[in-house]
Amino acid sequence: MAVHGNKVNAAREYYVCKSNELIQKGRYNLTTQQQKIILFAISKIKKNDDPRQLYEISIDELCAACNLNIDASGTYYRIIKQDLHKLTNRLWVQFPDKSEGTVSWLSDAYIIPLSGTVQVRFHEKLWPHLFDLREKYTSYHLSEALVFKSRYAIRMFELFRSYCTQTELDTGVSKEIVLTVDQLREQLCITAYKTFGELERNVIKKAVDEINQYAEQMTITYDKIKLGTKVDKIIFYIDSPDMSERIRRYQNEKKRLPRPGKDG
Repeated sequence: MAVHGNKVNAAREYYVCKSNELIQKGRYNLTTQQQKIILFAISKIKKNDDPRQLYEISIDELCAACNLNIDASGTYYRIIKQDLHKLTNRLWVQFPDKSEGTVSWLSDAYIIPLSGTVQVRFHEKLWPHLFDLREKYTSYHLSEALVFKSRYAIRMFELFRSYCTQTELDTGVSKEIVLTVDQLREQLCITAYKTFGELERNVIKKAVDEINQYAEQMTITYDKIKLGTKVDKIIFYIDSPDMSERIRRYQNEKKRLPRPGKDG
């Protein structure tokens, strides 16, 4: 069933808001589709919401807005079910005080076939990082993340964005982020790509290229710092593109995002 275009476009303009601690210190390994589902759910949070509430989401709207790989045979219920199950799985994470514990993105998830909706509730451990945020948080349009196809591009976009205020992006203030190779691997939960060459080719360069093609408000470059013969650290430079480049990227973003159904 086609989703009305106005609803899809409106959904893309929702905001995703997360605490900087969650973005910078969270460790999780989700697929691109799973990340988009959770970002779509987060974008439903409104000011003064009760964190205990269930958020009801139209499956058709979710699939259309996030460009999920769903066919018309009804198998999308199975696919969505698998992804929601992953988002309710508990995993070990490190908290700001260096302690470790188990947490999941969602504490509850339900699929209601008769209404074509899903209902989700966020895990209580995440409430301080998603609700009633007043300082040290990052906010961006949902569409800015939906445009990426690489799961690492989404994670790195959020990471870079968390180090910049909107004023800094608007006024062209340059920022630097220094990460060791081990820190980057840990941040992105990367266990494959044992050599730096593989890591750079399959993760870093692909993610940076996507960000530089579609992210309207930031341009990323980087330098590699060696310790002996091995690359030990990476310095990422965050700059703001000029207005003509922002317009070009905005147009690229609109072309890449899924188009609404014929009734839109």
